[in-house]
Amino acid sequence: MTTSTALLVALTTITVFLAVLGIGIVAVRAARHQSTLRRATIVSSVRPALLRVLAEDDPAQRAEQLSALLCAIDDRTWRALEPTVTELLGKLRGDAHATLREMVERQGTVERARRRVDRPGAVGRARAAEVLGGLEDPDVTDALVRLLHDRDAEVRQVAARALGRSGDPRGAAPVLSCIQDRSVPPRVVSQALLRLGAGGHPALVASLDMPDELSRAVAVEILGLSGAVAAARNVERCLREDRSIEVRIRAARALGKVGARSSLDALLEATEAGQPAGLRAVAARALGDLGHTGAIPTLRALLEDPVHRVASNAGRALAALGSAGNGALQEVVDAPASVLSGAHALEALSRARLTGLGAR
Repeated sequence: MTTSTALLVALTTITVFLAVLGIGIVAVRAARHQSTLRRATIVSSVRPALLRVLAEDDPAQRAEQLSALLCAIDDRTWRALEPTVTELLGKLRGDAHATLREMVERQGTVERARRRVDRPGAVGRARAAEVLGGLEDPDVTDALVRLLHDRDAEVRQVAARALGRSGDPRGAAPVLSCIQDRSVPPRVVSQALLRLGAGGHPALVASLDMPDELSRAVAVEILGLSGAVAAARNVERCLREDRSIEVRIRAARALGKVGARSSLDALLEATEAGQPAGLRAVAARALGDLGHTGAIPTLRALLEDPVHRVASNAGRALAALGSAGNGALQEVVDAPASVLSGAHALEALSRARLTGLGAR
């Protein structure tokens, strides 16, 4: 065989292979599209009855309608409907959630999910975690905690979110530990802990003494976002004593969001001249969020601070303190101690009037 003939054969083979590959891709896509259409058709035929069951107020009628619906659903219909039901399970609450939970239990979805968490196949384990998390059942916590150590990153993230939805406080500490070993992104961990609410606060407080800086930073931030008033003293300790400036900054911001009036002294100390500029700026802004008029003298003095962000945040904080704070700003504008303080006070007043804060 000559070189030209061999080249022609090779090109022909490649062309045929690419053509077959293209036909195969088109065929697979067409099959998937048809499958999606079939599922959508099946779901649309059952959805009205499902919605009637979920909207029924009378418990006896609801139970009767649910039994009738389940009797009318064969295996093929349930396979098409199951993803819709499990998705709603994670979104609805109250009687509707209880109805869906009974539905997936009676159809065997829950038992299959329990078995699936320990089997091969990352996609299956992730789907199982999603189903179990939607149950809001403490009995599935141990299974979800095991999935936090799964070798697949997506499964670990789904398990963390599922533990947040489950509502079981026992899941808080394992989810937090994912920060330390970097197995789940901090954003996912934070969302899960926020969904756990007050039940997760003890674990968050305990983690404030962990050696890992990021763990402490996430914990103190979540305590602030969730308004953990009972943990205010612990957050104040972080603000005053933590060796990480990032943790201290987040602690100052958290105290403003928590709003405990007892935090005033800790925030005032954080604005003092010897503190890092970033911390002083955040603490000044947090004093406005705290809403304590006892901060007005300090904030007024900070309008003359040489660090622009500190002075600007002090002005914003004063504006956030309502009529008393706005009155202090107006006094500075009318008789400024310096050009700098007058400029910051005028800026804060102007911004407050534009946003409506000045009328508070």
